[in-house]
Amino acid sequence: MLRRLRSFPATTTILSVLVVAAIAHMVMRALRHGHGSPDWGVGYTSVVHDRQPWRMLLAPVGTASVTQLVLVLVLAAIVLPIAESRLGSRRATIAWAATGILGPALGLAVQTVGVAMGENGARATQHTVAVVPFAGILGILVITAAIDRSAWLRSVSALLLATCTVVVLYTSSPVALAYLLSGLIGWSTVALARRADDRQEAERSRHGHVRVRMAFLVAATVAGPVIAMTRLGRSAPLAPLGEFFLSWDATAPPFTGLLLDAAPLVLLALGAYGLSRGSRAAAITVICWAVTAGLLALWSFGILPIAAGVFDWNDGADVEQNLTYLAAGAVLAAIAVLTASGLRHFAVRVSTRQAVRTVAVAAACTVGILTVFLSIASAVGIDPRLAWSELGVHIVPPSVLSDFTFDAIDATSPVAVLASWAAIALWLVPIGVLGAFIVSARPESHATDVPRLRHLLREHGGGTFGFMATWPGNRTWFSADGSASVTYRLLGRTVIVLSDPVCAAGRTASTITEFIAWCDDNGRTPAFYSAHDEVLDATRRQGWQAVEVGVESLIPLDAFTLTGKRKQNIRTAINRAQRENVRAEWTTYEALDADQRAGLKALSRSWKQGKPLPEMGFTLGRFEQLADPEVQLMLAYDDTGALHAVTSWLPVHRSGRLIGYTLDVMRRSADAMPGVIEFLIASTALGSQQRGLELLSLSGSPLAGGDPGTQKRLIDRMTARVGRALEPVYHFRSLASFKAGFEPQTVQLWLAYRDETTLPATAAAIAKAYVPIIRVGEAFALLRSIAWRSR
Repeated sequence: MLRRLRSFPATTTILSVLVVAAIAHMVMRALRHGHGSPDWGVGYTSVVHDRQPWRMLLAPVGTASVTQLVLVLVLAAIVLPIAESRLGSRRATIAWAATGILGPALGLAVQTVGVAMGENGARATQHTVAVVPFAGILGILVITAAIDRSAWLRSVSALLLATCTVVVLYTSSPVALAYLLSGLIGWSTVALARRADDRQEAERSRHGHVRVRMAFLVAATVAGPVIAMTRLGRSAPLAPLGEFFLSWDATAPPFTGLLLDAAPLVLLALGAYGLSRGSRAAAITVICWAVTAGLLALWSFGILPIAAGVFDWNDGADVEQNLTYLAAGAVLAAIAVLTASGLRHFAVRVSTRQAVRTVAVAAACTVGILTVFLSIASAVGIDPRLAWSELGVHIVPPSVLSDFTFDAIDATSPVAVLASWAAIALWLVPIGVLGAFIVSARPESHATDVPRLRHLLREHGGGTFGFMATWPGNRTWFSADGSASVTYRLLGRTVIVLSDPVCAAGRTASTITEFIAWCDDNGRTPAFYSAHDEVLDATRRQGWQAVEVGVESLIPLDAFTLTGKRKQNIRTAINRAQRENVRAEWTTYEALDADQRAGLKALSRSWKQGKPLPEMGFTLGRFEQLADPEVQLMLAYDDTGALHAVTSWLPVHRSGRLIGYTLDVMRRSADAMPGVIEFLIASTALGSQQRGLELLSLSGSPLAGGDPGTQKRLIDRMTARVGRALEPVYHFRSLASFKAGFEPQTVQLWLAYRDETTLPATAAAIAKAYVPIIRVGEAFALLRSIAWRSR
């Protein structure tokens, strides 16, 4: 860490200033023996009332405790090097100091105006001393995110700004206001200074941004009342929402009362999650929730007080309170209106049959809960009218019923306990229904139409990996006009596309755009795995990012020969085969007789038995794929009929004609002739050359990239380290070295992904695609092999 910081002079300087300021603060406190100790925070009383504006200069470096100092240093050591590498040392220093001073200063100006106007929130916090050392860090983070346009930086900065906004609106915290304004100053500075450029940002097509923003807004609405319930800011602009949910039922036992407080917020939080997944049921639930809560709030805070003549419209305090109630209602109305207006963006639905079944179960549960509740109430001698009224008190906010009178009931009485648990059970019904709708929603997907896919493969090709689309476990999307297709694996919400689209020349970009739009419509996140350069270019034009995940070895057959020093091993293998009477046989699985098929199965079985580790799939073929009538086999037999090895070859087409093959399965017997695989590959190359084909692909070598120390990007270094860690187990790099003996052309294989925030789910999905099921013994064998062979 220290060595890394030396290359960032601005970061080192700022960290030093923070430490020196903290030491100076402690020394001054010690000299004064705790009397009149210097407080380096800022606040209305200390800066405005006591006329000490110089305190604003100390805002970026003031810390209240050793714990806060350590936290500031850690965050600064993380954020500042990133900012300095993007902005430069001078601009990074200016950005940190400017946002760290101007944010708290502007916040103090807002508070001063509020105090002068008699605003309750400003007056309630005028004696608060705000220690805001994170203001400059947040400001420079927002500036860096706005300039760099990195997805994870923007996500983190947006989350922090939203959190500050919620805290300000629900608590009137001067500290949160200072942080919020520091971030907004940084963002507005970049927005004003930025000039138009040609750089295109990564897009989420038509619906993604709307879903994420609405989910974020609803989640903030959930977090706000929770913050307001802490009673930290009863005079805050949106505090009435917290008051609305606070003490949902004062007559309930403490634990059940807490559950009843949380129940409507849990329902709304689940709705926010459903919105992020594009769920139509979640959108409708959020609309109904917001409308219902808005009407109840209008009744509680508007109609009842006005009808009772409680408010004095000539009293400024009452007017301000009315405005806060109006703001709280406006939030609920905005949620309902925005969700309803954007309903087309939430198109992921459950089937009609599933919806009817779920609603029927919910109705039965509701009737059952009420029946059990009334039966128990009757059995213990509770008046049914009292039971119903008590149940209503537990379900509806108390403020709504403030104009009605009920007999005082002890929270520990049987009717209160019974009604509170019945109310909790009733709340669980809509929560369960919404959860079932979100989980059981099945976005549009596809089963592979193999005949249609094979027709497109023969017509357009789909690249050297195109034929893998016909393998089991894959799904195939077809374009609207049916002339293009994309093959993928669906793993959770992540769509892993297998290599390149199958389409006519020149249509790759449009096909990818249409497919990405389909994924977005259905709430799925696509990534293109083992893609070639044409796919890479098409996705980069949409602002996507990419990382190398392997190399493909291509042999142009028009220039293939057995001459050259590097092909000595191949020539040796061919000569040995001639001496030992080992022949290569080009055939298909269908053409083999029963004995030959049995021998092939035995060889494959013995090959797998010698490997305790899980067999990989996805882009690596298995024995089952050998039976495809379009897959060619090259077998090595000796003069006794013993099978030494097998290689399988997938057809590659272009413009309706066969142009080559792609190597898939390579397996050899334990007592096979040395160099038998080289012999089979060379025989296939020479035979294909004689048949006038163009190329032979030796397939890809996953994670066979360079040395982690030579990579500049973090993702590239991580990929290289994963490849190095798995090398002792799966020998990917050794495989690439073996293929290099044929002097092929190497083609990079890419993983194209939308942005960094999608990488964790994408990486997990790819791993599951390769090894869908791993037994406990296989997992231990894998970890043991990595640990032992990496020593």
